[in-house]
Amino acid sequence: MTQAIPELTVIATCYNEEETIREFHQRLSKTLRETGRTHEVIYVNDGSHDKTFERLKELFGEDESIAVAADLMFNVGQPTAITVGFVHARGSKIVIMDSDLQLAPEELPLLLEAFDEGYVLVSGYRKVRHDPWQRIVASKLANLLLRMAMGGNFTDFGCTFKVIDARLVRAFEYGPFRPLQPAGLVGEAHHVKEVPVSHFPRKVGKSQYTYAKLFLYAVDNLIDFSHRPFVALGVIAAVLFLASCFGILAGLAGLWQIGPDNFMSAMAAFTALNTAILLAAVAAVGEFVIRNYIVLHRKPAYIIKTLLLRNQKD
Repeated sequence: MTQAIPELTVIATCYNEEETIREFHQRLSKTLRETGRTHEVIYVNDGSHDKTFERLKELFGEDESIAVAADLMFNVGQPTAITVGFVHARGSKIVIMDSDLQLAPEELPLLLEAFDEGYVLVSGYRKVRHDPWQRIVASKLANLLLRMAMGGNFTDFGCTFKVIDARLVRAFEYGPFRPLQPAGLVGEAHHVKEVPVSHFPRKVGKSQYTYAKLFLYAVDNLIDFSHRPFVALGVIAAVLFLASCFGILAGLAGLWQIGPDNFMSAMAAFTALNTAILLAAVAAVGEFVIRNYIVLHRKPAYIIKTLLLRNQKD
């Protein structure tokens, strides 16, 4: 028997959360019941090394509101793990959040209240963060770069706590060959709002976001904002080429006098010219490669090892 389509689909990703996942689910379930809205919950175990999925299987057997419990073959990172939930989500509103209890499930009504005002995407932002200072500094820098790329004033791209119009998600057809880029989704939503949420110290374990992953996350999202990233590089090359040509012509016209300082200026102009030619070549090759890459690349971003579906055999 097919279940009625719920209003809310909550997607929670898990990574080594065997000690806290039951508490998280109990608090989330209580909050969802208190909202009075129909709902389903999807858990995605992102290649945990502990018994997180064993705990999820227990919860799946105990609570019929859990529609899906997926166990990924290996760790793929939070955005891609969320993509797994997107594929199976049935609700008209999609909620995404962590399950590590650094964010409080009890604050979900704050985001839903804002969403009901007519926004396409509502996100929490961690006004006071309880992370190591190095991570906070790195996060602020990444947020600054992303704001510059978007041209908006979004505060906290890294906060996973969001409510999204499911039509926006489904329009992009996310899946194993098109994983989520969260900042890119925020950029496409346009009509967005941020709501301050509490942030707590992590109870157990470590975050799966290493500094290397944070760097790659920022780079991926910056590229995702531009459909033609190498075109911008070509524009830079053209401007640099024109500036270097002007410098060389000025030297030939006798505006540079003989001397060590003027010699350095001439060398700078020739260096800029060579750099411009190199950038133009990279832009041309890069544009060719990226077009073919998008068409031909078919490596899946994730592989599901075990999938529990409500009212279906796994």
